[in-house]
Amino acid sequence: MLKQADFHIDSKAENWVPVLSIEKYFTQDFSLSIPPWQREYTWDSSDNDGQVPVLLEDLKSFIENPEKNEYLIGAVILCDTDDAKEKYLIDGQQRTLTLYLLMMCCEKFLRMNKIYSGNDYLFQTRLHKMINSSDIGFSPRVKFNQENANLIMTKIHDWAKADSLDADKWLDEIDSYSQTQKNLLTVIKYFYKELSQDKWLSRENLIAGIDKVLKNVKVIQLTLDNQTEAIEVFDRINHRGMQLSGADLIKNQIFQMVPDASFEEISSNWQSMVETLRKNKSTKLQDPKYLLRAHAWTIWKTKVTYDDLADKYVKEYFKSNDPANFSESLKDYAEALAGFAELNHQAHGALPQLMPAKFLGSVQHYPVLLAGNSIKKSDAFLHLYRQVSARTALYVFSQERPPKFESIIPTWANAIREAGPDVTVAELNKIFTESAPFPDEMIAQMRINVANWSYGNGSDKKKIRAAISYMSYALDSMLERKFNVTEYFETKKPRKKPGWDLDHIEPSAAKTNSLSSELKNSIGNLVLLSPPDNRAAKNTDAFDKLGYYDNSVLYLTKTVTDTKITPKADKVISELLSSLKVERNWDLENWNDESVLSRVNFYTEFLTALITLELDIPADTY
Repeated sequence: MLKQADFHIDSKAENWVPVLSIEKYFTQDFSLSIPPWQREYTWDSSDNDGQVPVLLEDLKSFIENPEKNEYLIGAVILCDTDDAKEKYLIDGQQRTLTLYLLMMCCEKFLRMNKIYSGNDYLFQTRLHKMINSSDIGFSPRVKFNQENANLIMTKIHDWAKADSLDADKWLDEIDSYSQTQKNLLTVIKYFYKELSQDKWLSRENLIAGIDKVLKNVKVIQLTLDNQTEAIEVFDRINHRGMQLSGADLIKNQIFQMVPDASFEEISSNWQSMVETLRKNKSTKLQDPKYLLRAHAWTIWKTKVTYDDLADKYVKEYFKSNDPANFSESLKDYAEALAGFAELNHQAHGALPQLMPAKFLGSVQHYPVLLAGNSIKKSDAFLHLYRQVSARTALYVFSQERPPKFESIIPTWANAIREAGPDVTVAELNKIFTESAPFPDEMIAQMRINVANWSYGNGSDKKKIRAAISYMSYALDSMLERKFNVTEYFETKKPRKKPGWDLDHIEPSAAKTNSLSSELKNSIGNLVLLSPPDNRAAKNTDAFDKLGYYDNSVLYLTKTVTDTKITPKADKVISELLSSLKVERNWDLENWNDESVLSRVNFYTEFLTALITLELDIPADTY
């Protein structure tokens, strides 16, 4: 049971907490406003276990149980604002918005299907007043502090009032909408589908069911004087909303530490961070929690888990760091992270060697780059980026245990942060040697892995593609590169550009099977080939493909044959093989196990030299 004394609040509230029906909750003499710093509307209606279907099923069970006269849906926390006609909804956003959308859909469905009778005028009026506080235009009972979200609420209201079936079309026009906008529309579509198919309640029982919800679904409403008090209670109360993430907890703790006058600045920075992160294609990088952990790893020398984030910041970091400055730095970090994810730095340019890690889904390395984001000299930052790219590639290709690699990152990131923006290349090398060197046993393991990768294994296949794509990019960089780095990694899946196939030099269904079964799917029997050439070659024997390889625009693919290319290309390739101590013992005319093993050796030595930075990629740009 809620007791005022449990919260230790010095407020103007009475010594009791009101329990309101949903109808009274929505029709008070003030509107409910979502604070600008609140998280997105996130409730899920995509499956039966989502919060929205569960709520609908709970309401259905309550309505259909004649012995139940009251259903307590939980507590909400409000706080006063400068406007007496508006209160911030600190806790309860998800439930409140979901119920509000449900009532909008019910009002439309009842009207469109002519379920109202002449005796239902009073009920119709009550339902209208719960949704709209005005008889002219739309004055919402629940509103946002973001213009785009309010625009969607207005559109939903217009849709609910429209009699034309054409009004449904705009519900599908969501490509350019924010996540909150998309989620609101998804829930509207879900509710109306449930009503239209009589899945929730039968039409003849709908008015009585809604009436029972309005009168007998109850909410505990706690109102505080200011946002700081409200957030303090919010963090302590056992509510029924979605569990807070580390990012939400830290944000709320920040607001408890600053005066209300600072809310707007911090909220703006936080929202800017969220919107920037949302542009990332990787779902891992879209979560503010990831960015907070990455920031934490630049500060503390030990690994900070998601569960420990809030305590570390509140109990340690904010004792000596201003929360407003922290929110500003997160905004800058988000912009830097978005750039790194797209292989770019705002000041120092393209970062193509990060592509293998991006392709293979690694995100553990970003804290080190974030720690060095403010390095002033391009030669120093680009040197750090090559070290990060190489060490991360070794991690993914050697299959180093993630906990071990992640234990390295905080130490490395912290050292880079402590070195400051004027760090030199020599200092970076010292930090690298001490924090994240290339262990001999991991290099050896990577070489073993390369030799044993199999095209038939899905995980190996992706690593094979990453390795051959990276080596193709590197060799073309030594000669004449015609594509940016991302294009070397493109697959044949439908895209604007055709991408590349992994082609078996001796096909699986070749007429003459000269290879042992284990070598047929090894990296030594694979090259990149354009999809049109791959389709044309079909199951042609290795030597009969000579023309396709000679005509390839990729120099690494051309090296399968011994055909002369150009004097410059022949010289560069010969010097490369010599520097790698590789003998060219593959023969396309007599393609056999020895040829494949020789090719495996070439790939292994080439990839090792690239990853250990023994072989630098010239003109390191797109």
